[in-house]
Parts: sequence; structure tokens; C-alpha cells
Amino acid sequence: MGRVSPAPPPRRWLVAVIIGAAVTSLCIVGSACPVFAQTGQGESDVKRPAYQLGRFDEDWSVLRGVDLGRTDDFWDRLKFIPLTADQSVWLTLGGQVRERGEYYGQYLFGASQPKQSDGYLLSRYRLSADVHVSPYFRVFAEGKSSFALDRDLQGGRTTAYVDEFDFLNGFADIMIPFGTQAGLTFRGGRQELIFGSQRLVGPGDFTQIPRTFDGGAAAV
Repeated sequence: MGRVSPAPPPRRWLVAVIIGAAVTSLCIVGSACPVFAQTGQGESDVKRPAYQLGRFDEDWSVLRGVDLGRTDDFWDRLKFIPLTADQSVWLTLGGQVRERGEYYGQYLFGASQPKQSDGYLLSRYRLSADVHVSPYFRVFAEGKSSFALDRDLQGGRTTAYVDEFDFLNGFADIMIPFGTQAGLTFRGGRQELIFGSQRLVGPGDFTQIPRTFDGGAAAV
């Protein structure tokens, strides 16, 4: 009988990278907020944007001028990180940790050979950074890692379940203003597309590996 090689160990460096990025973000926030804190706008006056499926659709500029050290929402410190004294250049950080357990009884309705039943854990991690250099230029990047633990069904760790690292979104925006009320925005790069009910075009967020598209767009 041939010798079966043991399965390779999980890449623990990915977990280290995620933890390191989170710690670094907290350090940046902790050092930046006292320097740039202002007392102009009260926390109660702020209307924060709702979290979106596409984090690139969130605009956290509403936190400009707010004393983030006094708000009751800890995440404000990650959503508006001023990079200059006048807060004209700023950074938004975002992320998601999703764990989901699945169990199949009688896989393929019992037609698989040999017959199989299996339970396993699906993990997906996302980390994003949104840099606004000016009202006319912006760069957004988001990475993703997807893993399947103990999935022994046919296909095993297929690409539908496992993608150890990839850029999910990565694009730049250039805005050309037309007067004070309108403008033309050019976008190029990689992006999840979210249209309507998402039956035809959408990222398929429930899946372990979301869909993404490469290309360019212009919007008025």
C-alpha cells in the first residue's frame, strides 16, 4: 500500500498578519486621535452612515472635526483616522470575521459513493483600507482569506471553499468637479458589483468566495 502524506498544516502566518494589522491600526488610532482631536462638533450631532455590504459605499467624513476621544462608539477611531493636521487626508479601516458551520447528511441525497455525511467549519476574514487623499482622489483596497476546516466531502478543499488570500476589492477614484453641485467620477480596478436585488449581478455574499469584477466605470 502506498504511503499517504499527512495534510499540510494551516498557514498560521495569515492569522498573524490579521492580528498584526489590527494591533497596528489601534496603535495608529491611539497616537493620532489626541493630536488631531477637536472640540467643535458634538458627538450627538453626528449622523453616522449605516454599514454597507460593500464597505466602499460608506462615507465616514462626517466624523471630521469630532473629538473621537469622547464618542461612545469605539469604532469611530477606526472609521476616521486623520493623516494630516487639517484632516484633509484621512483613512478608514474596516473588517469582517465570519465563522459558519455546515453539516451534510447523506451527501448528494445518498448517491455519493461511498455514502457520506460530514460537518465542517467555514471561516472568512476581510480587511479593508480606504484612503482619501483629497475630495478628488481616493484609493480603496480590501483583502480576503477563506478557509474550510475538516471538510471531507467529495471535492474537499475546493476553490469554492478555500482561497487563502486574494484582493477582493482594489480600485482608485478620480473625481472631476463640474461647478459646485456635480462631478464626474472615474473608477478603475477590481470591485464587487451590487445591483438591485442581486439576482443578476451581485457578490453572492453568502458563498465562501464572493464574486468580483475587473474593469472601469464612470459615474455622474
